[in-house]
Amino acid sequence: MRRYFAIIVLLLVLSLITACNSQVMSDNGMLSAEDTKHLQFYYRTSGDVDELLHFLNLRFNESYDSNTPYQVLNADTLRIISGMEYKQVVNIVEGKLDSLYFYFDETYDEQAAAHLLSLMDSLSESYGDPITYPGIEDRILPNMQNLDPGQTYVEIWDAGNGVDCKVNLELFGEEENRVILLRIIYVPHK
Repeated sequence: MRRYFAIIVLLLVLSLITACNSQVMSDNGMLSAEDTKHLQFYYRTSGDVDELLHFLNLRFNESYDSNTPYQVLNADTLRIISGMEYKQVVNIVEGKLDSLYFYFDETYDEQAAAHLLSLMDSLSESYGDPITYPGIEDRILPNMQNLDPGQTYVEIWDAGNGVDCKVNLELFGEEENRVILLRIIYVPHK
């Protein structure tokens, strides 16, 4: 009986350690309310970049240099968002987090179009209705069926804790070999 109790305690401790050392995220890959709470802190606080990188649980191809006023760090791991792989990037300006974003660039085909629909649903499921000003003509949602190459489209959600989740969408190329670039950007609410 003690043996089973010891195993249960050990499993609980291991699960707590894992939870504390990994970034909390929803099933669809979006940042959770706990994540945005931490991001808001790092948007305001200078000098805690190493803690931020530890919190994000990301490994980067290059290391952070506190003497560089503007630095873009590209993670060497991908993040799965709504079933697709996104590259992860952190922008640091003068020792503070400027933005955290994920991007996806692929051929725009039926699978990419279906992913775009799934992504919009996942964002609304995670953060509610978009807060994008309704009168803006280059919104993603009203234009889903008529996306023009060369045009940049945007949609914004309140991700909580003073952090916005902004999605930029661009299409490039001719119809037979069109490419989609999706960026999911977490920035402080302005």
